[in-house]
Amino acid sequence: MPFADRPAFNFGQLKVLRVTSRGGAPASQDRLELDFNGWAHGGRWAVQLDTALGRPGDPTLIVAQGVACLAVAWWAQLSPKSYIERVVGAVFLSPLSFSPSEAPVARSLRPSPGTRLPFPSIVTSHASPIIQQVLDLADTWGSQFVDADASAEVARRTLLGHPLVYEPHLMELIDASWVLPAPAAPVEPTILPGIDLLATTRK
Repeated sequence: MPFADRPAFNFGQLKVLRVTSRGGAPASQDRLELDFNGWAHGGRWAVQLDTALGRPGDPTLIVAQGVACLAVAWWAQLSPKSYIERVVGAVFLSPLSFSPSEAPVARSLRPSPGTRLPFPSIVTSHASPIIQQVLDLADTWGSQFVDADASAEVARRTLLGHPLVYEPHLMELIDASWVLPAPAAPVEPTILPGIDLLATTRK
């Protein structure tokens, strides 16, 4: 069974951490804005994720948006098991929709390591000219794809049997705000050699 070696979580204590790429503000209890300034050298965004998730704490569902999805995937695929033990799963919102200023970061985060994520995940995106690339990304990550233009009822049916379907916060997301705001105009991703952006932060 996939993820059979995952620890048993007390879902009554579960938290949702929303991860975006805006600003780089300090982490709060439920929000983390990744700082990509100097991303090619310092990898501050990786340190932020380490700090927010890489220590013992309540089980956490990650909800990431835009280029932050790519950063979270890199972090999860390259982090030691102890760093991700508290992550129940992730929902990735429009992972290939980002602003032109974020394009250099996105290009360097693609392709991500060719391994599945170590926790169950969902990718959702609106229809766009790059939807096939979004589907390919979901396949690489081992994620279930859900059409962001679908109704909450259709989203529920699509996710039937998914490991996260019993997670109450996910059901709240589907019922309350499943249809996402129109994403930023997608920038056509350019495939560049992968860069281990975590290497310099954990020496």
